[in-house]
Amino acid sequence: YDKALEIKPDYSYTWFSRGYVLEQLKRYEEAVASYDQALALKPEYYEFWENRGDALRYLGRYEEAIASYDKALEIKPDYPYAWFSRGYALEKIGFYEDAIASFNKALELNPDNSVAALRKWKLLMVTGKMVTNLAENNQRRRLFQEFKTIVNRFKYLMLAIFSLILVSASALFWR
Repeated sequence: YDKALEIKPDYSYTWFSRGYVLEQLKRYEEAVASYDQALALKPEYYEFWENRGDALRYLGRYEEAIASYDKALEIKPDYPYAWFSRGYALEKIGFYEDAIASFNKALELNPDNSVAALRKWKLLMVTGKMVTNLAENNQRRRLFQEFKTIVNRFKYLMLAIFSLILVSASALFWR
């Protein structure tokens, strides 16, 4: 990529691809710098913002990552991966309600995202909202449908994980 950028330094996709490869190599600071170069050339490309957010999230720079996801969503509000990643970053800094809302939006756009459903369920248990949400009929049906999708995809593994989550949640409530 460096050689290609010497020849054509104003090609945004080369900067983006360079950032992606650096991110895969876990060279996140360099990846962010490459994404920044790509964005300087094409700030309207939501994928560039979303990948920049991922690299920042890997660095633990969650607020900056959220700002990048927000920018991606400003450009493409129906981008489920950015909603999921935004939720994950919000969860990491303890903004559970906002994270749940982001996971809900990700699931609205992509109901088959079992990871988003699982993270949302975990946060509902951690925040004590599971009981409240289950009391609402429409919410209960939707949550059950999400859980059924998860179970159908990962049956035994998911049942084991869900059991561990319930045991952990129980431990929190019995303290």
